[in-house]
Amino acid sequence: MSGVDAAAALTAGLDAVLGDGFARLGSKQVDALDELASAFAGTPLGSTVRAAVDALAAGELLAHHLTALAAARASLEGARADALLAEVAGSQGLVVAPTEVARAPEADPEALIRMESARQWLVEVALAGLSQLDNATIVPIVGTLEGIQARPELAGLAALLTGFAGELLDHAPTSSVADPPLRRWSDLWARCLLATWSLPERPTTRSVSGQLTVLGADIRHHDHLLSVVVHGLLDEGGTRRLVRTTLSAWKVDAIAGPEIWNLLRPLAPELVDGLAKGVCLAVDGMTLTSAGDLIWDGKVMGSAAADPFATSLEGAVLAAPAPRDRHPLQLAIPAVFAGTSALEAAGLTVDMGRVSPYSDYDADEVASSDAIVGLLRFDEGWSVQPLAGRKGKKQFGPAEGIAKAAKVKKPALGILRERASRLLRA
Repeated sequence: MSGVDAAAALTAGLDAVLGDGFARLGSKQVDALDELASAFAGTPLGSTVRAAVDALAAGELLAHHLTALAAARASLEGARADALLAEVAGSQGLVVAPTEVARAPEADPEALIRMESARQWLVEVALAGLSQLDNATIVPIVGTLEGIQARPELAGLAALLTGFAGELLDHAPTSSVADPPLRRWSDLWARCLLATWSLPERPTTRSVSGQLTVLGADIRHHDHLLSVVVHGLLDEGGTRRLVRTTLSAWKVDAIAGPEIWNLLRPLAPELVDGLAKGVCLAVDGMTLTSAGDLIWDGKVMGSAAADPFATSLEGAVLAAPAPRDRHPLQLAIPAVFAGTSALEAAGLTVDMGRVSPYSDYDADEVASSDAIVGLLRFDEGWSVQPLAGRKGKKQFGPAEGIAKAAKVKKPALGILRERASRLLRA
């Protein structure tokens, strides 16, 4: 798509300037910024971006000018995401619904001070240049982070800043990185900077009941945290919606492989069982956000057999990403395919890079599947992240791991709980 490619080129131009640093603006960098400002002419951001570019070129290196560029970058990525979502929704027969958000609450004075401190650090980072950073520029955020992490309403900003600063420290000095990930770092910088001006809006919510067909699960984790995003199709009695439920738990290194399911089962036993064997759950009183997140806070009234690999998603409602999440990399659209031949016919490749080793299937199993449930993802091209596969009667994916979890003879989780209990009694 020409518009998507043109927007990506403008973003890359801005990222190159961020890499060099706004304190080192030369004619090449100013030309890239001028091109960006020209692209926004006639839009609601047009005059703001033009004023920011002119001021930066004149040496006025102020936070609100850099924020205007961050907003322009976010708008470009949002426009790309909207166009890509419309393209794939049309090809899959999905109906895209906008995400309604409630007005953001006002931050109190202490939170505003902490947000301003983070903003100033992000300005210093932009002035120095993402590919020109050393420890002296990065470390000052550590003290600010402690205060931000202590504020529950700033949890989103805290998570972004913690990850961003940690990644920069791991690569410092960034001038020694042969091929710095400017796109990723610029994404994080822009999102962090915009988040320092106001608290985030929240998607609206409502109570729902209906039949939930469990499709598959995306497993995400690091050494100390585990999250499983379960995708499903909710039928409210005529309206079918694609929804997702996230289950999260703290973990330690000793808990790995199939045992992760023993951590998650207490949070939503019926849902975990639904992943183990195809079912349609009758749910009642669950909370659904306008962004498509189904909060597992209601009741399961019963279940019936269902086949996720034979489930048609055509005509289902898909919630568009929330305003702050409008980005191509945030797109994750459930789809059902009749094996890899159907993927090849659609010009799609399988992306195993997003698949957790805890998912209990590998590239060979996916390639041999005669049915696949996956997520359509975009990273400079469409690919499919498999969630589950089936060959004949054998099913690959969460079902296999959940079955293995019940047969673990010496569960690490049980041993750890026993030792913790002994320590508490000592």
